[in-house]
Amino acid sequence: MMSLKDEISRGETTTCEFKETFRYDVKTERVNKLLKFMVSKAICAMLNNQGGKVLIGVTDDKRIVGVERDMKTYGKGEPSNLLDKLLIDINKHITDTVGISYKRFLSIEPIEISGKIILKVEVTPTYEPVFHSDGVFYVRDGPRTIPLSGKLMGEYISNRKKGTNIKSLPRIPVDEISNLLSSIRSDIKYKVTVDRLGWVFISDKNSIQAKIDKLSREIIRLKLKGSDSQKLVKSINALDFEFNDEFIHKETLLDNLESVLYNFNIAVSNALNKEEDQNNTVPNNKKKVNRVKFLKRQAK
Repeated sequence: MMSLKDEISRGETTTCEFKETFRYDVKTERVNKLLKFMVSKAICAMLNNQGGKVLIGVTDDKRIVGVERDMKTYGKGEPSNLLDKLLIDINKHITDTVGISYKRFLSIEPIEISGKIILKVEVTPTYEPVFHSDGVFYVRDGPRTIPLSGKLMGEYISNRKKGTNIKSLPRIPVDEISNLLSSIRSDIKYKVTVDRLGWVFISDKNSIQAKIDKLSREIIRLKLKGSDSQKLVKSINALDFEFNDEFIHKETLLDNLESVLYNFNIAVSNALNKEEDQNNTVPNNKKKVNRVKFLKRQAK
């Protein structure tokens, strides 16, 4: 698998966009909030295309410069606190310009490369047309983000719904999601601590949040249908909400995670049952054995 550094060396593509900064203007050496919209427009374009990633802290000529200049625009303080403020600002901007309902298709992760911190915004495509807050429908055209309107936009959206503009999302192995759930459970148990006064402290919060975001994206990629799938999505949203609540409770987090695991087992089990009914080429007893093995793995 290609490393992120190798991917950067290839330059910008349909699924990879570089942004030197988020809001720091390198020409005026001061904050320029208009730069934020370049990031959100690229995100919208990827949602409307094949997905991809926006890398903040990388120049157009593939130099890794990091987001430290952006971080300093939030005042003085510990680098970790300044990074948190930057992440909060980016999340708020995405909510305001892309829409909170589409944030489940995104994840933001700080990554250290060559001694610099860059931000990777991972984008999973959606078939539903996404319009930027400026009312424009953006798409990717090679390494460019361009607007579409009128007849071209209508044809693009129509073809996209038919599946001709975008590759089908790959089916994600359930084992990968199972391992992700186990990792999140371990993080909550050992990285979320409560002192004698009841105050909750979370170490490596950004990493845990990135895993929860990835869990949401992987569930979406499974393309599960019906009420079981809806319950699963709701339980993931409840987990995400509790994790970001001002008055977080560790036990509630663990309960929410168990709810996700339960609904995940039910949804996948029912999906396998439907697959048995529709697939006559594979013996039913073999499918049942596979389902039992899967559920046993989840119970461990």
